[in-house]
Amino acid sequence: MHYAGTVAAQQGDFVTSRQLYEQSLEFRRELNDRPQIAHLLNNLGILKRFNGDSTGARVLYEESLTIRRELGDKKWIAQSLNNIGNVAMDQDNLAEARSYLEEALVMLRQVGDPWEIANGLNNLGNVVRTQGDYQAAWLLYSESLEIYQQYGDKRALAYLFEDMGCLAALEGQVERTLLLIGSASNLREAIGSPLSSGEREKIDHIVKPACQKLSQAAQEALINTGKALTLEQTIQFALTGMHD
Repeated sequence: MHYAGTVAAQQGDFVTSRQLYEQSLEFRRELNDRPQIAHLLNNLGILKRFNGDSTGARVLYEESLTIRRELGDKKWIAQSLNNIGNVAMDQDNLAEARSYLEEALVMLRQVGDPWEIANGLNNLGNVVRTQGDYQAAWLLYSESLEIYQQYGDKRALAYLFEDMGCLAALEGQVERTLLLIGSASNLREAIGSPLSSGEREKIDHIVKPACQKLSQAAQEALINTGKALTLEQTIQFALTGMHD
């Protein structure tokens, strides 16, 4: 049920995902399986955040973190800190968000989990970008991408390309923005993992104002060009030509 819930979430079926997670959590509580209880609370928090309920997400994240601190596993403690940092960013508490995410990243480097490090770098890049330090955000995204490309994780790469596209939009590089957004869209279509409505709104809030200088036809042409790029081409494009 737990893993089926994760698959459903990644496919955009958040109602089914929540039902499966909640059923799994009921069994885990009967078994007093505290590590898995913490994981499920964390995942239910992710669903809350996808649906725009940052307050509800934080309650679940913090309940998960309490259990994980008691268990003492640094990797999962860092994951919870990372997720609370993301919620703090959603709530415009940028200094708090940065503090949580930096603490999480230090812990992940101690653990030595490359994929989680890449995820932490991506999230910290989002906060730094929101704070207006575009150079620092670029460096964090680039380090994240260099790790992610070793895994070929298309879902993770789609998120990163979208975040790098948002950075380009804020810097007025519209063509770069749309190429990256197009490539991310192609990856999502290939694996059947759409953005949630809340995630789409966040991207549109940044990208759409920057793209107004181009006609709708020109925007669509660039997005289609981005969709036609191979993953290797997109990675190379994303790593060069901006702050290199």
